[in-house]
Amino acid sequence: MKAVMSGMNDPLGDLKAMRDRMADLLAETQRAVFDVREPVERVGWRPHSDTFETDEGLVVVVEIPGVERSSVTLEVDGNLMTLRGDRATPAGLDPVRVLRQERAYGSFDRVFELPVGIDVASIKAEQRNGVLTIRLPRVDASSGPKIQITVD
Repeated sequence: MKAVMSGMNDPLGDLKAMRDRMADLLAETQRAVFDVREPVERVGWRPHSDTFETDEGLVVVVEIPGVERSSVTLEVDGNLMTLRGDRATPAGLDPVRVLRQERAYGSFDRVFELPVGIDVASIKAEQRNGVLTIRLPRVDASSGPKIQITVD
């Protein structure tokens, strides 16, 4: 694996990114070894993502090349957003005659923890050129209901 460094602009950020990637690799290995409920093939396919904060809320960008739009689902339950999908093996290829395989196929899921203040009803997602962009707007605090509290 080749580590990509951003230069001397943010050396601590580079170390954090490397630590996070190592933690991901360790977690994938542990799931493959210790979690008999999750097939090894599924562990190998975990799309990469980036999360950005904007003035309007959050934007999550997920790389899912080769995944049909119809196989992608996005669900929110409480403060967890789950992305699921499936990347099928290319049609017409004989899997017995694989000479080299670097891409993973099959089902995947990613779970993202949502911060407080996200307007779940206004989440929008768009898939274009193998990239899924999920926009998570913040709740407009000024338009929320006001509660009158009386002190006795």
